[in-house]
Amino acid sequence: MKIIRGHHLICQLGFKGKGYSREFVDNMSKVLNDLRKDRLALVMIVDKPDNICKYCPNLFQDQCFSDDKMSSEKRIKKMDQFVIKTLQININTPYYWQDIQNKIAENFTLHHMDILCKNCQWYKLQFCKEGLRNLKNISGKK
Repeated sequence: MKIIRGHHLICQLGFKGKGYSREFVDNMSKVLNDLRKDRLALVMIVDKPDNICKYCPNLFQDQCFSDDKMSSEKRIKKMDQFVIKTLQININTPYYWQDIQNKIAENFTLHHMDILCKNCQWYKLQFCKEGLRNLKNISGKK
C-alpha cells in the first residue's frame, strides 16, 4: 500500500518529471507509475510526510523545511487537510486509487486549486490545471 499525503493527490495531476532533485523526481515517477498501472492499488491518505516525500531534499527529521530552512510542516499539513476535507475522505483510511481519482474529479475545482496552489513554485506552469481538466473530461465530471 502506498502512503500519500493529501496535497500530493493534487500535485500528481500535473507531474511532468520536474522536481527538487533527480532522486525526488525518480521516486515520484515510480510511485505515480505504480498507481497508474494499478487503478485498484490501495493508498493510505495522510497529513504527514509520505512515500513521495521520502527522497525530497527538504525533508529532515520527518518534517518539510522548504521555507528558507524553517519548518514548513504546519503550512503543508494545512494544505493536506484542505485536500482531505474538499475530497470528503478520511485520513489514515485505505482507498482504491481509482476511487481517489473519482473523488478528485467530482469534488476538486479549478477554484480549489487556485486557493491551494497559489504559492507553489510549479503552479505557474499550469500543468496541474491541465491535469485536473483532463481528469474531469475522462471521468465526465466537467
